[in-house]
Amino acid sequence: RKRQMCKETDLNEAKKKLSSKQLAIFELSREKGCSIKDIAEKMAISEKTVKNQLTLALKTLKLELSPLHYLLLVLLLHY
Repeated sequence: RKRQMCKETDLNEAKKKLSSKQLAIFELSREKGCSIKDIAEKMAISEKTVKNQLTLALKTLKLELSPLHYLLLVLLLHY
């Protein structure tokens, strides 16, 4: 349980490095399971912008988190 809280804390700290747009897109995509198309429609931006911002968000998180934490994040939030 303590290890899980540590991972959540690390993720929350890393998410603070994202821009507000990147954070919103990341949360809609990875935490709420919205599609790129749905996010684009909700935010009134192009699908290409959603993809670009999500890519930047994931790169930032990868830099901020340890390799193991990032791998777990990708695996857990992707499925």
